[in-house]
Amino acid sequence: MNKNLKPVIAVAGLSLAFSVAFTGLVSCDKGGNGGDETTTNPSIYDSTADPAATSDPTASSSDETTADPNEYVEVDETVYVTVEQVNLRSEPKAIESTYVTTGYYGNSFKRIKYSENWSVILVGEEELYVSSDCVSTTDPTKLPVEFNAVDKTVYVTTSKLNLRTYPSTESALGIIHAVVEKDTELVAIGLSTDGKWYKISYDEKVLYVSADSVSDRLVGSDFTAVDKKVQITADTLNVRKIPSSDNDISEIVGAVGKGTVVTVIGVSPDGNWYKVKFTPNGGTEGEYYMSASSNYSKDAVDSEASTTTEATGK
Repeated sequence: MNKNLKPVIAVAGLSLAFSVAFTGLVSCDKGGNGGDETTTNPSIYDSTADPAATSDPTASSSDETTADPNEYVEVDETVYVTVEQVNLRSEPKAIESTYVTTGYYGNSFKRIKYSENWSVILVGEEELYVSSDCVSTTDPTKLPVEFNAVDKTVYVTTSKLNLRTYPSTESALGIIHAVVEKDTELVAIGLSTDGKWYKISYDEKVLYVSADSVSDRLVGSDFTAVDKKVQITADTLNVRKIPSSDNDISEIVGAVGKGTVVTVIGVSPDGNWYKVKFTPNGGTEGEYYMSASSNYSKDAVDSEASTTTEATGK
């Protein structure tokens, strides 16, 4: 285990260094009253994200085990709380009777040993236990890069995008505050000097998004409007949410087969992409994108358009 990736909670009594609306997307012993033990879905990433988290206010967390003291590694280091708040306990058990006090985001503590599940910290002279998944040796209030001020609108280009409290995809630091959909308009107030992260103003908070997942323009907004029909000549042709053949950012919503007639409502400035009307399987008709290459389609004549089934994902 890399101890530098294990968060630790901060000194009791310190004020919040940063206000974070934690939505339960970090799996650790959070909460300030001995309850609210939750487990979460860790499979969140920036191109597709499921913001749902599991929570049973009466249930104990997955950390509800007594760690074997022989498994602890002794250290002498400072750790920082990386969630909005976390329980500090008298024993390595996530039950109400062991709750002592609460650590808050950015608070620092001296850690003297840790295991996979629990870290032992000093609060005054008292040794308390905190979930190792809630602390880190990296101070989450200090950004890893500098940001230059900007003032502009950017648009989400991925199907879903995580809005984070820290410019990092490391789960211990980049807490997910919210998840937004493709084409969401965001107000950018800073751009990192390495060009990898935007600082945004959202929900009265300062958050961070991957610069690769947003664009200065709304996807498809500069397409020239047309009204025509094309017939697919390739065996199959993918239909995408984004006018890009990069499968990492452009989600394929379906495909159309040879002979299918598709209604085209826009053409990209470079002529490489069509904006089309398409109905994904199980969905509703919307605006999507497909290649405009003559290798894959041709303009449909009236007789073809009237006798061939329109494109759907079915």
